[in-house]
Amino acid sequence: MNDIEQDQILGAIREFAPAQLQGYLENALKEENFDFDRGGMMLTGEINASSVIVRTSIINHDESLWHSVKNEVYDFLCTSSLKYKPERTEAGSNIKNVIAILAASLAAKFHLALGVISGIVTLAIIGAFKITKNAWCEMQKGKHEAQITNKGSKP
Repeated sequence: MNDIEQDQILGAIREFAPAQLQGYLENALKEENFDFDRGGMMLTGEINASSVIVRTSIINHDESLWHSVKNEVYDFLCTSSLKYKPERTEAGSNIKNVIAILAASLAAKFHLALGVISGIVTLAIIGAFKITKNAWCEMQKGKHEAQITNKGSKP
């Protein structure tokens, strides 16, 4: 990621993320081996930050807020679906516009306050742009297709 992109993302963090999440998101941007799935699920409350708790069940990805956010980011950034066609044109390549549009859309979809979802969306966007959008899209493509296949095979 070049310095311009990192500066744009830092600006977006400072503008959109709640104050208590800004340090966490800046760390996600700067840390080399940040686990975005774990971080996102911690932000959504789907897992506990403490490693003392032993999970006794698996997380259903169909009901996961974090995975829903990643799916929306994938749809917006990696596809040409009609769902976000006007928004893609409006956002252009401005990272702040992308975050604002996705956060507003997801806030309405999940009936959450914009301040709640904006940090989660920002983390997902950081994950996508940290390794480059194209590489992230390729990684997510297989996961996305597997989820679609699994949904179709349910009784």
